[in-house]
Amino acid sequence: MNKNLVIAIISIAVAVTALVLILLNPFEPELALPTPIPEKESKSLGEEISSQVENPAQQLPQNNPFEEAKTNPYEDSYKNPFN
Repeated sequence: MNKNLVIAIISIAVAVTALVLILLNPFEPELALPTPIPEKESKSLGEEISSQVENPAQQLPQNNPFEEAKTNPYEDSYKNPFN
């Protein structure tokens, strides 16, 4: 009985020590918040170049032949009841 009591006390002491170390965590230093970088008022090189570039795809004509043509013969005749 005396041997079992010693083992129980040691296991309880180890469990309590582990819980204290996990909850309080005295070995890990506090994490410092990063300092914010001040915004520059001047534009970067990428911003200067992107404002000067034009998008040639905006000037393309419409090339979809199915836009005005009636390609679905069942469009007006059948209505889906589950839609």
